[in-house]
Amino acid sequence: MLLFEHYQRLFSFYREQGVSRPISVSLEQVAAHLCCTKRNAATTVKKLQQRGWIDWRPGKGRGNQSALTFRLHLGDVVLSLAQEMILRGDIREGQEFVARHRDEWEGLGEAFQRWMDSQFGLHVQKSHDKRLDMLRMFSTRPQPLLDPARLLLRSEANLVPHVFDGLVHFNPACKTIEPGIAFYWEMDESGTAYTFYLRKGVWFHHGRALTAEDVRYSIQRLCKPAFPHRWMASSIRQVEVIDPYIVKVLLHRPDFLLLHALSKEYASIVPEDYAERMGEEFGRMPAGTGPFRIVRNDESMLVLEAFEPYFGGRPFLDRIELWQVPEREAAPDLGPSDVPRIVYSQKEAGMDNESVRSSWQTVYRVEQCFQYLACNVGKPGPLQADAFREALDLIIDRPAMLAELGGDRQPAVGWGGLLVERSEGGRSDEMISTKRIRELLGKSGYRGETLSLYTLPEYDHVEDAQWLQERLGRYGIDLAIFYVQPEVLASRQMREADFILDSANMDERQHLSLLEFLFDDSAALSHFLSPALAAEVKERVARGSSTEDERKRAQELQELMKWIVGLRVFLPLYSNRIEAMVDARLGGIALGAYGWPDFCRIVVRT
Repeated sequence: MLLFEHYQRLFSFYREQGVSRPISVSLEQVAAHLCCTKRNAATTVKKLQQRGWIDWRPGKGRGNQSALTFRLHLGDVVLSLAQEMILRGDIREGQEFVARHRDEWEGLGEAFQRWMDSQFGLHVQKSHDKRLDMLRMFSTRPQPLLDPARLLLRSEANLVPHVFDGLVHFNPACKTIEPGIAFYWEMDESGTAYTFYLRKGVWFHHGRALTAEDVRYSIQRLCKPAFPHRWMASSIRQVEVIDPYIVKVLLHRPDFLLLHALSKEYASIVPEDYAERMGEEFGRMPAGTGPFRIVRNDESMLVLEAFEPYFGGRPFLDRIELWQVPEREAAPDLGPSDVPRIVYSQKEAGMDNESVRSSWQTVYRVEQCFQYLACNVGKPGPLQADAFREALDLIIDRPAMLAELGGDRQPAVGWGGLLVERSEGGRSDEMISTKRIRELLGKSGYRGETLSLYTLPEYDHVEDAQWLQERLGRYGIDLAIFYVQPEVLASRQMREADFILDSANMDERQHLSLLEFLFDDSAALSHFLSPALAAEVKERVARGSSTEDERKRAQELQELMKWIVGLRVFLPLYSNRIEAMVDARLGGIALGAYGWPDFCRIVVRT
């Protein structure tokens, strides 16, 4: 960066002359401007000329002036250097470099953003006998935690199935369990023992073949108190290794949702030796058996490369780069481009031009995940009163929330229509509702005390929290908002909170998603239920999951959903519509439950 500082200093002395105009100057003057010796000035001039930033024509004869010509404005040099930093992988450094100088030169920030936009999408490099297909996308945050057993965020959960495999796989289209690392399994007559037969020749990314010991280690690791998803293994009594390719899982009680649990990304199989050796670093640089292996993961980017010996078949894409960039100030330009891209949100598309629009396809889905407000009924205070929670339910006018906040918010879906009924219903007569709210608040015993709401510092959570604060304030309910990181929101500290505003992880495994919502440490209700309520929930869940008849099991769990919704221990707010504009040259793209495409299915039509 010293050479840039020399250029910046020289340019500042001759700013009035601008670029492309020869300036008469001596080497002695250059040395004086740079506060260095004449010899060092000569070296610096030579380096600046080699970079193409200046032209230098030395004067002939003693005392004759030389000609200095600046070839680039300082902002262009900043942009060029930032591009160099980013292309060599130093994304954070390049961004910070532009940020330091963007106010000095008009248009620098916009030019940098346009260049960054051009870097995203699919890049194909072809030679006479080779082809490299690289997909480059952006994220607003690093991905430091890709350890399956420790996952807290959906952005990380989206990536884990590309790096790891489970014993079994869930097919969301057919809603069936299919082979994964285990190609066959059996259940005994009592429903308390599962035997899994493992594929041979399954390799971990760090170069070792998978064995049954890794399966035992992964399941037992999931059971430890330090891990937030141990509820998934609550029915497991013991894991036995029969031989290197046969594993038996013994249960405390029949659990007919076990296969669904083992298909979750949290239950992915990890290598015992590598996980133990890496410790906490395993989350940043994990090794799995999946179709992609991680070769880089830091504050600048996450890089995945296709794993050649993958037992499920090598993906078409060779490399995926996820660049860490801050949230955009403006929508990217989606005009004609040589780079096939995937861009989220129709608002970013700007499809005014028919010829441009015809080269893109829209892929969308409404999330089954939903935003909710959880009420701490395990803490003494007004939230233990049914009347107070009913008042809250009336105060939170969901249609008004969606209309005022906009974005991709849609009425909440899922749970057999229960959430839709709750998020769309009953506010036709505002006067009656207001009177009813006042009656309920008076009945609840609320006396104006300040209640605490904890949530993540994400922009949508911030918007929601502030809307709730204003809406509840209209009825004299004082709400204090605290923004915390995911690991705090998933900790026991939350037992002292009054509310948690968060998003529930839901997918096509509806009944298993219900259990995750109730018991996972990353979900609010695991901290908020009273002991008596928690005991009843566990009893109902055990009764439902131990029922072999699928129809009866579904009925039991549907009744549990209806009961939980009726208690108002959580108030569903909305779901999101996820929409992506996809260049027509990319095929095989469908959005998963959490909004990302399956990179293994992407093909390139170019």
